Amino acid sequence: MGSIIFLNSEEARKHLFEKGYVYVLRMWRKIGKAKAYVGDPKNKNFLCYVYVEFIKKIKDPRELEPYIDESGFNKIYEWIQDVKKSYRSFSANFLFKITLISKKSWVRRIVKDTI
Repeated sequence: MGSIIFLNSEEARKHLFEKGYVYVLRMWRKIGKAKAYVGDPKNKNFLCYVYVEFIKKIKDPRELEPYIDESGFNKIYEWIQDVKKSYRSFSANFLFKITLISKKSWVRRIVKDTI
């Protein structure tokens, strides 16, 4: 399992750990099993194992409407702002579904404490 994905959005992480899956926007990436981390490539902390599934390329933010309830965000605008914070633009326009495979026991405690 050499592929990794960063889940730095608190909203997305919380939804993933509560529901077992989350929809995220990324630049193109590998699909299949991956290790999820929080942080950056030089300073990262392992969170869990996930399965990454490509859903579609987003051409217009309104296409996100059917997925908003499962993204961790309340509004498309909030989701787009989070993407822009990470990528400095809306260049991360590929929609993926991230499904939880397994997580460390300490992650459950952290998530439970933030709810």
